[in-house]
Amino acid sequence: MSFLPRVAHDGAFVTPTLIAADWVVPVVAPPIQDGAVLVDHNGVILAVGPADEVRRSFPSASERRVHGALLPGLVNAHTHVELSALAGLVPGGEGLVAWVQKLMPLARGMAEEQKQDAMQAAAKALWDNGTAAVGDVANGLAASAALASQPLQGTCFHELLGSFDDAHADGLAVAAAEQRTLVEAGRWPQNFNYVQAPHAPYSASPALLRRLFAAANSCGVRTTIHAAEDLDEIELLLHGKGRWPALLAGMGVAEGERTPKVRPVPYLAERGAFAGAHPAALVHMTHANEDDILAAAQVQAPVVLCPRSNLHLGSQLPPVKRFIEVGLPLALGTDSLASNASLSLWHEMAALAHHFPSVPPEQWLRAATLGGAHVLNRPWLGALAVGKRPGVLGVHISASYETLVSTLTSRPPSHVTWVVQP
Repeated sequence: MSFLPRVAHDGAFVTPTLIAADWVVPVVAPPIQDGAVLVDHNGVILAVGPADEVRRSFPSASERRVHGALLPGLVNAHTHVELSALAGLVPGGEGLVAWVQKLMPLARGMAEEQKQDAMQAAAKALWDNGTAAVGDVANGLAASAALASQPLQGTCFHELLGSFDDAHADGLAVAAAEQRTLVEAGRWPQNFNYVQAPHAPYSASPALLRRLFAAANSCGVRTTIHAAEDLDEIELLLHGKGRWPALLAGMGVAEGERTPKVRPVPYLAERGAFAGAHPAALVHMTHANEDDILAAAQVQAPVVLCPRSNLHLGSQLPPVKRFIEVGLPLALGTDSLASNASLSLWHEMAALAHHFPSVPPEQWLRAATLGGAHVLNRPWLGALAVGKRPGVLGVHISASYETLVSTLTSRPPSHVTWVVQP
């Protein structure tokens, strides 16, 4: 029998806590019936296993019981909290360009107080749904206060457009100065990294793409970009056709500047998206073809799936089964409330389980936890395993061993609680 030393904390000693439950779902190992997780006062996992074994090994631990299942906190790898005030206001079904044309005037017409209230509510909903970390993509940094209001962590991907870069001698420096101002004023969310990101192949010039990817690569961080999201994007890149050329011309973009005549992912590879240790994460990939898929697989670029947003915009889902066949790392995101009914990854998993019933449900749970942790480069998240600090969720569920994970991923739980914060 081994005895666990009490952990020193502020000059005192704190006894670790054993949390027992009907089920423990480690993600990196099969579910454990009547299992337990042992955590220290910082939420670091010290042991995982059958409750009796953990109890015998660490008899000095204090104990609590949770009815249902224990899981690691979820990781939403792609959302836009800044668009939360547009919830339910932007119709879809006609593709990305039509959606953007409806969104822009609505966003401009909203009062700042209304936007801030909606962002605060969205950040709270993320936390309440069991989200430990987010990859928040934003044109500006107005969502920082809302993100700081909850115990969330993650990365703010400061999304730069060609129009912003063109308006400044050095758009990257101007954007970075905006973030530094927030840090110096104590208004930056404490547990968030800052990474600049291009919006998409059609909205960033070839030069801006190269500069942003080079900046991320030189810092050893992962950036992100929307890719192969819409057929108009493909038409623009390959042929200079579709609905984007006219809109870009109105913004002063020269004809042909964003028509490299190659598919989205090979084009991004040419621009340096995958040259660093952490290849850029590709968001959506709704219209990826074999060239895109193989180019991403060659460098193991993560793909972030946002299925309900895809269905809202264009009633089509990415070739997810092919992504899995070639071994692409997958993560999940919700996109924004302007294109989705909620910021719940439980609903994203349920949508994928419904549309791809032959895919093992473990795939969706892994994408919603470890996959997102990989995208955000937070290795301590995503699994109930020794040494990690993922946060521990308690989920009310009644299921057999055979149906546990499929039930978790196909029916959003009625009640989720934070047993241990990350």
